Amino acid sequence: MVSEFISKASAILKDRTPANGLLLRGFALHEDFPTLSELYKLNPAAVALYPMYRGVASLVGMEQFESSPADLSGEVQAAKDALKAGRDFVFLHHKYTDSSGEDGDHQRKVSEIEKFDRAVPGLLECGFDVICITGDHSTPCPMKLHSWHPVPVLIYGGPQRTGWSARFTEREASSGALGTFQGQELMSLLLAAAGRLAKFGA
Repeated sequence: MVSEFISKASAILKDRTPANGLLLRGFALHEDFPTLSELYKLNPAAVALYPMYRGVASLVGMEQFESSPADLSGEVQAAKDALKAGRDFVFLHHKYTDSSGEDGDHQRKVSEIEKFDRAVPGLLECGFDVICITGDHSTPCPMKLHSWHPVPVLIYGGPQRTGWSARFTEREASSGALGTFQGQELMSLLLAAAGRLAKFGA
């Protein structure tokens, strides 16, 4: 159906100017992705309000836990419910630090970070062995888009070494005990901190 649509649209648009074609953004064949259960022997769950992250979580086998109310307090409760239900890995997503960065709204971004700060005690009370707070990318307000800058990572729980950081900020994270590392190394660090690896490294 999509191929037929593209073919018919291309025929209609071929003599137009300046645009004489179309591109379907984000459209691709569906591939089977390995699940977190297959890769890491986990029983994972996801708590996310934003639809795209719910979809990505489903693709890698995370069970969805609903937030009620549909806000950060509801997400924290849903994370607690997932842990009580026997899930041993919970992905909790907070979208609005990113979207406020894309809007260039510095005040709102600060407000969203502060809102998440206030939710951290509730996460600590859930009883997780390890908690990690990070982002999938930087979204600086002056740029209004995703950027290449490193993102801060905080890991709480397990036998952690401490660095010189006294606060969780981008600047202080750059001098933290974890140093700078590639994102694909994060799961190994979290599993090691939780005592879920028989051996780390070679």
